[in-house]
Amino acid sequence: MKKIAVVTGASSGIGKVFSLTAGDRMEFDELWAIARREATKIYNRVL
Repeated sequence: MKKIAVVTGASSGIGKVFSLTAGDRMEFDELWAIARREATKIYNRVL
């Protein structure tokens, strides 16, 4: 079974920080970053 992390509010605040750092601290197969607003250009490059 796949391990999937779903992060809401990923365009700013805690959701953004979690999306950017979760891969370093946790093991999962997919990370879904969900946001109402478009993320910044730097953030898009990381993902």
